[in-house]
Amino acid sequence: MQDDRFIFRMQQQITGLFLFMLLSLLNAGQNSAIAQEPQQIEYDADDIMYDKNIASGAYRLINHVVFRHRNTIMYCDSAYFYASANSLEAFENVHINQGDSVQIYGDYLYYDGNTRLAKIRKDVRLSSSSTSLTSQAVDYDLHNNYGYYPSHADIISGQNKLRSRVGYYYSRQNMYQFRDSVVVENPGYTIYSDTLKYNTVSNTAYFIGPTRIISDSNTIGAADLGLGDAEQQSLNLREVRERAERDALVRALGRVNGNLTRAAEMLGVSRPTLYDLMHRFGLK
Repeated sequence: MQDDRFIFRMQQQITGLFLFMLLSLLNAGQNSAIAQEPQQIEYDADDIMYDKNIASGAYRLINHVVFRHRNTIMYCDSAYFYASANSLEAFENVHINQGDSVQIYGDYLYYDGNTRLAKIRKDVRLSSSSTSLTSQAVDYDLHNNYGYYPSHADIISGQNKLRSRVGYYYSRQNMYQFRDSVVVENPGYTIYSDTLKYNTVSNTAYFIGPTRIISDSNTIGAADLGLGDAEQQSLNLREVRERAERDALVRALGRVNGNLTRAAEMLGVSRPTLYDLMHRFGLK
């Protein structure tokens, strides 16, 4: 009988604990849903009028237009605000201010307040603390703090001038990733690459694809490329071997213009081994 009471009490405790955990999970889910609920865009302007000819719930804003949404302020000369969709279109002298993160300028903006995605067009300029980007089209995710340009941009970072057809900017990491027809111009050299990462704080370039470097000088040192003093590099045999393998892999891919079959033959390895090496060294 005593054992039966003990078992019954244990069952009560386990059942109570299960109910408590279930209620906690449900409550956490509700709190998460509340936290993720989209916030309505706030707006102000000299003149605000309802325009039934544009769309249901559309407001026309003219002169000294200001939108506020979470930690972002947007300015423009005129705009349409779609209350039911929580979105807006802004025209002329568009300025997106995201505090210390980035400043974005252009002549047209479409902004979705639910996804926090901004599409800026026409004479776009994106400025951070250390770089300036110009393009005709930039999409910027204000929630995750990264931007994308689909059709060419020019970037100035210190003495370096960079350009590519496609690129991403990750403001939290201070990192650009350039793809397709990448060019880096510096007073001491010019770099042509297929894919390249660039840190805007250290002004360091990371080659990920086939790359050519042209210089008026006969010698390009590690310091010229922002890679530090070669004499200070580690002499650990494993690290030396990995550097040598990576250098050989990059050179082989560059010589055959990215042809993996020919690169594998040149290096004397199989294609699966080549794939493993490319994955290991981040050469995709």
